[in-house]
Amino acid sequence: GVEVVAGSKPAPPAAAPLPTASNWNPSLLSIGALPTCSALESDNKERVANAAQWNFTHITAMLDVSTSPALTKELFLRAGEEWQNNLVLNLGYLKYTEIALSLSSNAGTRGDCQGTIPVIRFIPGTTFAGQVTLAVTLKKKGKYNVGIRAIDTNGYYSMYGSIWNVVD
Repeated sequence: GVEVVAGSKPAPPAAAPLPTASNWNPSLLSIGALPTCSALESDNKERVANAAQWNFTHITAMLDVSTSPALTKELFLRAGEEWQNNLVLNLGYLKYTEIALSLSSNAGTRGDCQGTIPVIRFIPGTTFAGQVTLAVTLKKKGKYNVGIRAIDTNGYYSMYGSIWNVVD
């Protein structure tokens, strides 16, 4: 645990070691199914029906690579604190010790003035394989370039980039 002394802040968690150019591999990550929207209030029948209707009336992704491989990275998700967007990630045949989500521009820059890169890390200390579901609630509409960085069990890094169009 972290002990907080009056007037002080706990130290931030240690950052993952930065990869070198030789540690990067092409990404095997992909979207494994169309993203879906669900109501966070699962006992509210009106919200549940609204989410089901939204899924029915919105095409959330084009996963057919024969149309255009580039379009498979363009996703449409629902904005609002009452909705959960569910993205199924196909991790390929590798196992991963870390998966982290951030805006792509954070990976290409120093991040904030302290040189840190803000990320959301999936359950540290877990090994991920096969398919995992990323559940996100998005407050604001907009277009976001998102990067999902993964570190496999051999210490190699890869990044899956996608564009999230967050709409009503």
